[in-house]
Amino acid sequence: MSGATPEPSEEAGPAEGAPPQGGEPGDLVEQVATGSDAAPARGEGAPWLIFLREAYAPGMHLGFVAVWFLGLAGALHLVRGVPWRLDLSVLLAILALFFLMYFIRIVDEVKDADYDLQFNPDRPFARGVVTIADLRRYALVTGLLTLACGAWPSIRVSLWLLPILALDLFHTLLLVKLEERSERVREQMLVNLVVTYPVNLLVTVFTYVYVLGATGGQPRVEDALLVGAFAFFFLHFELGRKLVWPAVLEPNEKAYTLVIPPVLGALGVVILSAGSTAAVLIALAPWASERPFAWVAWGLLAAPLLALVMAGRFLSRRDQRVKLKGLGMLGITLFYGILTLTSLLGNDLRWAL
Repeated sequence: MSGATPEPSEEAGPAEGAPPQGGEPGDLVEQVATGSDAAPARGEGAPWLIFLREAYAPGMHLGFVAVWFLGLAGALHLVRGVPWRLDLSVLLAILALFFLMYFIRIVDEVKDADYDLQFNPDRPFARGVVTIADLRRYALVTGLLTLACGAWPSIRVSLWLLPILALDLFHTLLLVKLEERSERVREQMLVNLVVTYPVNLLVTVFTYVYVLGATGGQPRVEDALLVGAFAFFFLHFELGRKLVWPAVLEPNEKAYTLVIPPVLGALGVVILSAGSTAAVLIALAPWASERPFAWVAWGLLAAPLLALVMAGRFLSRRDQRVKLKGLGMLGITLFYGILTLTSLLGNDLRWAL
């Protein structure tokens, strides 16, 4: 699913030993669902544990959603100049987003089954480690855990939080039907991105609504800069990980360079990263403060520098496949992580239950 979560395995490109293309998609899904002709499962443990470890990387995603939430929430508190209360509601809000991301990943595994059989046959569902029935159970449990964790923050902070989580769960399931029924949504990368990206945006909206409820404040101009930065920064990663020169694309492989000129795509990666970083720095104005957070905030400039490296590496290797996902993930980690550290240093923290 475009613009949903950073995935542990690489999407852009066929895996070595991929099965031959051809056949009806429904046949492929049925083959995987029943486990017939599937490769033996790697690793040890129960299927749900293998799937969790290989398809989601829980440690990485817990850290990812934590710095996403804390970075944005902390920055919004910082520009307001109000104490930042770190309590049980914050912890449960982060866990709600963690389970939400896992729910999205589970649904993606089913939705992308045909494509993964051709280009990512090592994924757990494509290998037959888990069945559709397994994934339905995982999705049901994970969806309930998402809502359960979101219930307390919704009661204590803002009643809108639980409906936002429910809307994101519903939208994720709706995308499966949309892609089944619409070839345009399924095959056209930019259309798919526009339709699926609200899944990502709702996570930012959830965090923003949390802060409004926690501070009792009203929307401000600085909010638009910060929320907009978070909304667009992830796009530079999404775009960068699917930049492939047309000359090295495999038949039926999906990449943004099929609909965007490669040079323009590389430029977009830099602009999205640099623009988001500039918006955050304008909102925080570290040059006008002598508080400890000021010097840390300048570290955000590392993100657009990494985007420049991504673009340069892609543009300089036109005759080969360039993997940019690692640099993109490093950029996201730095951006969210440095903003979290800046917020922890600059805010008046209040610890409570």
